[in-house]
Amino acid sequence: MFCPSCGKEIPEGATFCPNCGATVRKASSPANSPNSQLTFPGIINKSKMNIFGIIASVVLLLSSFLPFVSVDVFGSSLSASLMDGPDGIIVIIVAIAGIVFSLLGIDIATIIAGAVAMIIFFVENAQFSEATGDDEFGALAAAMIDKGPGYYFLLLGSICLIIAGIIRFIQKKKADSYS
Repeated sequence: MFCPSCGKEIPEGATFCPNCGATVRKASSPANSPNSQLTFPGIINKSKMNIFGIIASVVLLLSSFLPFVSVDVFGSSLSASLMDGPDGIIVIIVAIAGIVFSLLGIDIATIIAGAVAMIIFFVENAQFSEATGDDEFGALAAAMIDKGPGYYFLLLGSICLIIAGIIRFIQKKKADSYS
């Protein structure tokens, strides 16, 4: 067993380091600790919230390629995805960032990535509302436009990414308060 403060070898089960006097907590095995996380050489934390954040980011990624809206006119249908405009690339970048931040366990950055995706959702929704307008022609246009799976994937992915970051942030705060 080694002292976490000075790094010198200390007797097994010691409460204090005989070299520097630091308090030594008895290390519990990861299997016995309820808040433990498996780590890959100290870089990548694997936890349920990390997996949840990765899945949310993949859902965001898919939202770029799925039909965002479709227009049905006299039996003909025309669909548009986020990739038809510049927002698709931004969503892809945010999704990749969400995956990286989730893998690295950077919860604040994960929350920010989810918030950026949510802002994109609201911008797209505002453009959708602006295109249909408030007059009778706008009501007719709104009746012909359907929201596609990309619309709902973007909404769901951004909300879940924010939730994953917040829950992981709370878990870290609780773990810090116990140590």
